[in-house]
Amino acid sequence: MRVSAFIATVALVLLSPPGTASALSLLSQTRDVDAYAALTPFFQAPIVDEHTESAPDFGPFAGAVTATMSGPGRTDSSATQDSSIAAGSGDSLDTSASGRVEAGAFHNNRGADDFASRGSSSYLLTFEVTSDEAYELVAMATVVTSSSGSADASATTRIELVRDGGEVIEQLLLTAPAGGSDSDAFDHSGVLTPATYSLRVDSSATGGAFRNLSPGAPSSNADGHVDYDVTLRLLPEPGALALLSLALLALWISRPGQALSGG
Repeated sequence: MRVSAFIATVALVLLSPPGTASALSLLSQTRDVDAYAALTPFFQAPIVDEHTESAPDFGPFAGAVTATMSGPGRTDSSATQDSSIAAGSGDSLDTSASGRVEAGAFHNNRGADDFASRGSSSYLLTFEVTSDEAYELVAMATVVTSSSGSADASATTRIELVRDGGEVIEQLLLTAPAGGSDSDAFDHSGVLTPATYSLRVDSSATGGAFRNLSPGAPSSNADGHVDYDVTLRLLPEPGALALLSLALLALWISRPGQALSGG
């Protein structure tokens, strides 16, 4: 065999698409956004406005919901999520999710109603790998709360990559302090060994403003919100066949008297 023909053969092997058996399998996904707002009259059941959107399949998801209630004050919430799950030919995976959740409440303290709201955004992808897969996980999030008077707020987010059985591979947890904020980010990489894994993103914010019938009581305000962004990429480790082909090519070229022209 001439060298040029051998090189062409090796290149064809290296560039050929993988077989039908893939080392990556997408098992399940759950992605949704929810907005909840409630007005609770004195000694009565809550009056609720709530809206939810969910992703029906592995396709791109752009969810956005809002909820509002008003009376001697106001409460509202919102939640958005833009996410995608792309499993390419072979064993590659590129998935991302970003969004914002908000919840706020206001009470003028001239009525006997309570106000409460909650916004939430959830993402869960479960997949299986049957060979070593290199990964990169990039995440960032910010949580903020503020309140005054007879009101309170919360904001929290959790981003984590978990191996089947509960082993945490990567994790970012944030909870805003009362009347404050926090933020964090990371860019981690490594190798996933054969197992089942889940990428989970949960973000929520709440706001509540409550009756205070004391004479001269000031109005009450509460606000909580979360911003998040996460991307996970998987790339297969170099295959044994490709490495073997490269080794054979190097051995062939190094043989005495071989002319690379192949003439």
